[in-house]
Amino acid sequence: MYLQLMTQGREFPKLQSNSVLLCNGEITLLVDGGGFERIPILEQNLLKQGFSLDQIDLLLFTHLHIDHLTDVSLFKNAQIALHWKEWELLEKWLKTPEQALEKVIRSEYDIIHPIYIRLFIRSINTFRTQLQDLLRNKARCLFLEEGYHFAPNIKVIATHGHTRGHISVCIGIENRFIWITGDAILSLSNWLSRYEPITRLCSNIKLQQETLKYFEDKKGLIIPGHSQPFELENLQTMKLEAFLKYPVGYKT
Repeated sequence: MYLQLMTQGREFPKLQSNSVLLCNGEITLLVDGGGFERIPILEQNLLKQGFSLDQIDLLLFTHLHIDHLTDVSLFKNAQIALHWKEWELLEKWLKTPEQALEKVIRSEYDIIHPIYIRLFIRSINTFRTQLQDLLRNKARCLFLEEGYHFAPNIKVIATHGHTRGHISVCIGIENRFIWITGDAILSLSNWLSRYEPITRLCSNIKLQQETLKYFEDKKGLIIPGHSQPFELENLQTMKLEAFLKYPVGYKT
């Protein structure tokens, strides 16, 4: 098993996501892209680890917020994996006239701070070509549901709430688990404040609370959407260098 961070996430207001490379010898999977503006960094880091863009078999998006995406046209041999609800929402947004977009965006979220509305509209306008290219590649898409297995020990779990089609990846290695959570858990600080009211962004509060409850009794490593990995048992973050030495982060 080979597991490494390809881009390092940052929290608000930077909003850059972690991008995680996973290779088990049979499939090479990239979870989230880190954002369109970080494509050169992503490609450079992949090459440093001995992987080209053409070697990625599966490009999985935990959700379709702009800071988690990348240019799918660069990954010529990769299937695109996501939940169908994310596809449906992106398609709806791109078809909506700009003057009506704010109302449509608001209708999709229980809570959304005005700064995110402005960010979404600006991102749609800035990266419309790349987003439309994603929709044009529907034939390459694999629409995932809870319980889908990429391998016996690598599966999809539904972590809806942050967005209505948010998914995460669960990796089992011996008696331990690693979760690549996207924005279901943004960071350690987000996890520690999970009982506080959500004030910035949430599609469905009830589903997000259920998602967080799922992790309450779990043990293992969380790779969150926007910060360093941390262990659920001791709530200690692991710097990137330490994480790359983690016992499961090696080639076999």
